[in-house]
Amino acid sequence: MTRLIKRLGIVALIVASGAAAFVFAARAGLLTPGEAALRARYELPESQYASVDGQTVHFTDQGEGPAVVLVHGLGYKVESVDPDEETAATRCSCTGRTIRNRLASAAAMLSRFKEEL
Repeated sequence: MTRLIKRLGIVALIVASGAAAFVFAARAGLLTPGEAALRARYELPESQYASVDGQTVHFTDQGEGPAVVLVHGLGYKVESVDPDEETAATRCSCTGRTIRNRLASAAAMLSRFKEEL
């Protein structure tokens, strides 16, 4: 029995170490593809780029008439009174307030992007 407990402890230590290494790598940005890789994957012949607040924004300008900006996102509610419903807040492990703050920040960035064009 003691042998089994020791082995389980070693396995738990290995799993915890692997999880910690993954979290460290993710937070350090080591798992995020670089800009060149993203451009190679998503760039279109009509792609254009603008720098807004130090971030590169990829966009296309096609057709004529008023501009329509399509911003992709999670497609979830920000929060819900139903504890079993998946929302943007529960999916991102944060609060609805954090999501609303980030949306406000994104809206401000979009406004500055519009001014850059």
